[in-house]
Amino acid sequence: MSCSDSAKEPPNGQTTAAGPATPRIADREIKEGAKLQAKLLADGSVSRGDYEEAVKAVGECFARHDLQFTNEGWDPVANQTIDFTFGNPKLSDDEVLSLGDGCQKAYLERIQEGYGTSSKPVMNPAVLKESQDCLAMQGIQTTSKETNVNELIASAGQQQFKTVVKCIKESAQKLYPNRSIYVGG
Repeated sequence: MSCSDSAKEPPNGQTTAAGPATPRIADREIKEGAKLQAKLLADGSVSRGDYEEAVKAVGECFARHDLQFTNEGWDPVANQTIDFTFGNPKLSDDEVLSLGDGCQKAYLERIQEGYGTSSKPVMNPAVLKESQDCLAMQGIQTTSKETNVNELIASAGQQQFKTVVKCIKESAQKLYPNRSIYVGG
């Protein structure tokens, strides 16, 4: 079978005789995203500012594809990612995910990987203090020099893993009640 112009996928959201196509971001947008990521990675490192610039570009990409974008800010538990949501109630979940994943891959994927591998997780100071207080109420003493989840677990002892994670999650949810909280360790 040969390929022809008539066999190509229709542009963003158009239908074919076989049915609706899953929308995707345009090749031009993919190239723009790759160019931005290459620029941000050019010096061999990824700063918080680079990460923030990439997330801003993702939000702009979402807007161009009619996806509502909410930037929730830096993750309060590890401070290595910026949490955000996106959606459009007028589109199917598959359409939202296709467009959203396309924007993230184009503008953020390599930046997020670079930042995660080059930065040390550091818990938000208020969440850390609240977590240490919670642990103290459980009879678990820490050194008060911890800065992240793994250091809290090490300080409390591996046998207290579940209690440490529970305290961190409860503390983060208390201070950030409208956010989904993930605690890795």
